[in-house]
Amino acid sequence: MVCRLFVQSLDGEARKWFKSLPNAFIATWEKLKNSFTQKWGEKRNHEYVLIEFNAIRKNPKEDISEFIKRFNK
Repeated sequence: MVCRLFVQSLDGEARKWFKSLPNAFIATWEKLKNSFTQKWGEKRNHEYVLIEFNAIRKNPKEDISEFIKRFNK
């Protein structure tokens, strides 16, 4: 049931990807989840993402307009 509901939520390129899979390729939710994540999941290192996230904090001596400019970059 979960697999069918998930597949119905796919659109565009993700839906084309799913329809291109061979028949009976995915028999379990785990197989679908792993295949989808491998194709469409985040490819970046999670530690690097945390470092980037911390870098967008407002610095103590930075005024709000400077922070907004830096944030938007």
